[in-house]
Amino acid sequence: MNQVRRFRIIFLISVSSIIPAPGREAMAQVLWEADYREAPPQRLEWQATHDLEDVRSGPEGIEFHSTGTDPYSIGPEIVLPVDQPLFLEVTVLSSRSGSAQIFYFEDHPTENNSVRFTAVAGEWVSHRVALPSLFNRTRLRFDPPAGEGKTILGSLRLVPRTIWNEPDYRLDPPPPVGQAPFRLGSGDVEVIQSRSEWNNTRFSFRGRIVAATHPEFRIIIRRKNGIPTSFIPSELAAVRRSIGIQDFRIFSDWSFRDPDGDLWVMGRTIEELAGRPGFRIRTAIEVSAPKMVFHLPGIRVFLPKDTIQTDPETSQAVFPGLEYLSSEESSSEKDLVGPAAWRKIPAAPLVTWPMMSVVRNGCHVSLNWLWKDGEATGFSPIFDSPDRLFGTGGHVMGLVFPANRDLMRPEGGLMPYEPVLLEPGEALDFEVDLILDEAESVVPPIRDHVLAYGLPPLPSQVPDFDTYARTAAWGWLDSVCRSESGYHHAVWMGRFGAVWPLDVPIFQRWLSRHAPGLDSQSRERLEQAADEALQRWETGNRDQLTIGHIGGIWPALVHGSWDNVVEGARRKLTGQIQSFDSGHRVPVPVDGTAGTGQRDLAETHDSNSTNGYTALTIANCIELALFTGDRDSLDIALGHLDAMQADGLRVPRGAQPWEIPLHTPDILASAHMVRAFAMGYVATGDRTYLSAAQECAWTGVPFVYLRQPVDGSIGVYSTIPVFGATHYVAPVWIGMPVQWCGLVYAHSLYQLNALAPDPIWKKLADGITLAGMQHTWPLTPEPDERAGLLPDYVELIPQLRDGPAINPGTLQINVPQLFNSQPFHPTVVPEGTGAAVITGAHLTDSVTREDGSHTLRLEPALGFENLCIVHHHDEQRPATVVFTPTVDSGGDFSNPVIHESPGFMVIRVSAPMWLNLTPPSGNTEQNSSESSKP
Repeated sequence: MNQVRRFRIIFLISVSSIIPAPGREAMAQVLWEADYREAPPQRLEWQATHDLEDVRSGPEGIEFHSTGTDPYSIGPEIVLPVDQPLFLEVTVLSSRSGSAQIFYFEDHPTENNSVRFTAVAGEWVSHRVALPSLFNRTRLRFDPPAGEGKTILGSLRLVPRTIWNEPDYRLDPPPPVGQAPFRLGSGDVEVIQSRSEWNNTRFSFRGRIVAATHPEFRIIIRRKNGIPTSFIPSELAAVRRSIGIQDFRIFSDWSFRDPDGDLWVMGRTIEELAGRPGFRIRTAIEVSAPKMVFHLPGIRVFLPKDTIQTDPETSQAVFPGLEYLSSEESSSEKDLVGPAAWRKIPAAPLVTWPMMSVVRNGCHVSLNWLWKDGEATGFSPIFDSPDRLFGTGGHVMGLVFPANRDLMRPEGGLMPYEPVLLEPGEALDFEVDLILDEAESVVPPIRDHVLAYGLPPLPSQVPDFDTYARTAAWGWLDSVCRSESGYHHAVWMGRFGAVWPLDVPIFQRWLSRHAPGLDSQSRERLEQAADEALQRWETGNRDQLTIGHIGGIWPALVHGSWDNVVEGARRKLTGQIQSFDSGHRVPVPVDGTAGTGQRDLAETHDSNSTNGYTALTIANCIELALFTGDRDSLDIALGHLDAMQADGLRVPRGAQPWEIPLHTPDILASAHMVRAFAMGYVATGDRTYLSAAQECAWTGVPFVYLRQPVDGSIGVYSTIPVFGATHYVAPVWIGMPVQWCGLVYAHSLYQLNALAPDPIWKKLADGITLAGMQHTWPLTPEPDERAGLLPDYVELIPQLRDGPAINPGTLQINVPQLFNSQPFHPTVVPEGTGAAVITGAHLTDSVTREDGSHTLRLEPALGFENLCIVHHHDEQRPATVVFTPTVDSGGDFSNPVIHESPGFMVIRVSAPMWLNLTPPSGNTEQNSSESSKP
């Protein structure tokens, strides 16, 4: 007897009255429209509210003539239906590129109730942005780009935003794989495939099931009658099913007819990866007739509910560019609130590189996919930890069709606003690598991905060295960074005052003396500017050492300023040592949130301290202790570093507490942790610190674009600053590169590479530095006043530089290492000598002998008398230090030691010299200045 197979088909109804016809754009109802390009309105509805000289009607629209840094105009009140999500369509032309904003409010504007879009100088641009349901009577406020200029608002329009009622995606536990399943694998990993059910697969690690696929999945299409329909293929009458194993490969093919009677064919192969603990999974999907598809799972890998530790906690998880988790939920509002917090199906430009990983109980399950033309052939990644999308109780990662592009899906929804056409005969194909391996943090899967797939090629469309030098020189000499009162760290709304720091003349002299492509006039102007800056510093605030984002004591080493700087360094060291609490952490001074309407930045974190902020203080303390020779403070700082190491490799967080929630994952925290442990190695010679620095370096990689995310030259090696938003709301920094943060991280990588050379750290730092050159405002025939300066951020899709204009030094400090030249402040730890050498001089030669002694050649840099510090790891058993003149030193060679204490020596490098270090022996000898040739 034939049994009738039951199956479910669900018809979806839109919450709006619009059901678009197949293949045609819906004729959307317009709820409100203002076309200012038509005849001038009888009454102008926009006011010159703030920083606007004038608002008037012109032939192309409403003209806003802005005069300051915060222009805005209160506009009309409009009457709208409630409970209706909207699209706002806006056209705008501006004389300045920048971010524009529209607020919608009933009583007063707030950042929460606003949307941002980009204006491009000299171009009409149209944007469509999603709005929630508005008030019955809504007021509008328009903020044109900041600064002096004219912005024309051409039109505004509000139309309904269709949101479909979605089916219930929840899944029952997957059925057993059945008797005698197919098995494939070796060593610790194995795949187990059902003989009877397509997509019923288990993956095991060391005998424990850690991942699975599910044979039940839902497809949503728009049928030929125009009605969206959901169906589960396994409940339809299957035409053919073929599953087997051949040539060390599991294959499964399946075909079925959908409710319209059209044929679908799905094929999948699984094979072991060579040399890696995991499997490559290839999938292809074809249809026999054109299909308008709302939802089609490509692959979903489910991590079963954890029976060892309480779910939904995980040890760690990472989704590069979006999530860096530790025993917490993904897509939470701990770091940002509102629609941007929903990161389960992100648009492709938000993903810095294609990998997702969950680590728990000593094992990581990681999904790596291969991008094609910027997307995984029309698919978007899907990630939920724990799995709330399908309700499995574990975690889910995978790929879903169609890809998520701008405004394609509502927040929280799997279905897009409109379906995407899937053509017959054009296979949807993709491949993923599923890795199962031992791990206690996300560092092993991050490292595995980079080692397996390699770093991308360095940015190609970058200035050559001469072009860079001309641009940087303009930045120091002619941009708004320089004023009669000094130099500005950045220029933005009058918030950064002018100072005379010591690093500026060092940067200027370096350009004048290392850039042969500079013309003589520029070289002369740089030297004159450097002389003036030095004079101002020497007669001004000598504690003001740096203007760039790379702080520290290094300018004093280059300038040779010991007496002028050491007392200030001791005061700063004392203050920083006192800032630690009893738990070896530095409480963050979260300021000004009470009474301002803003949330406490520590509210979503487990304490008022972070590893990023603490690591910065530890690194500063070690550096200052090495500069001053303060052994007691050094021991205290190392004790704090040991406590951080014992705390384990946690998510890098909270290094920007002036605006970012302390809980937020932060690339600066990675940079500071690398530097702290690297300095610990310099101070002690203990290689466990060096290993810790290398581990911390990997934590910064998820913030770096290891792929080109958009069309345009800017993208690859750009760096996301944090996976969150300023004050939880805006700006949202996910997908918004802030290269100065990456440049600090790159500088730490250069320091790490100098101590433990690794081509990965060098290439990663080079790429970030080259991307910084791309971000910099270029020097054009009619230069912008910000030419040569680094923008605070870049909007990737329009390739728009915006925000505070940052001084050239933040980039320039990395430039010597990029071009394989001498860094500004080289540090070496000669193996076996028990000493470290920290200097602002050039180290031009290095020789190690069989007896363990080590000789360095020091040369004065940039026309200064530099400092060289010799720090002995054990003050009771110091190395023997001998210094002698070189043949070309010239003149009388006097004793260069200007300060000495047990285990510590400060040397002035005023002429080329040899510095010889001999390892300590059982009979400790006094340091000697006797003549000795290397």
